[in-house]
Amino acid sequence: MLPGYVYATLVTAELGRIADLAGLLERLAPFRDEHAIGSGVAYLGPVALAVGRGAVALGRLDDGVEHLEVATTLAASAGRPGSSPKPDTTSPPPCSPAAAPATGTARAQRPWNSPVWSRRWG
Repeated sequence: MLPGYVYATLVTAELGRIADLAGLLERLAPFRDEHAIGSGVAYLGPVALAVGRGAVALGRLDDGVEHLEVATTLAASAGRPGSSPKPDTTSPPPCSPAAAPATGTARAQRPWNSPVWSRRWG
């Protein structure tokens, strides 16, 4: 149920449905320090991220900043810096040459460059 509340919070914030958003934030408040995970498959990041975005949409900027700071800490501690509102500027993007393995060519190590993959997927 928690992932549904997170999705609903993000959608209502974008649509400007203030009354619905306020109710959803009340429901999410007890879970602020948790992560939203649906059936062990869908990871939506820290609940504080949605709560912070909702608070900002309601004009509660101080609350929003506080929740977003908590979300940043939770995401980093879970090894999911991409789920935080702050970009990770300390490591190269996964597709950049700097992220390629130090030995051998990155091309040879990627499965989509293998002959078998090429035959199957053109």
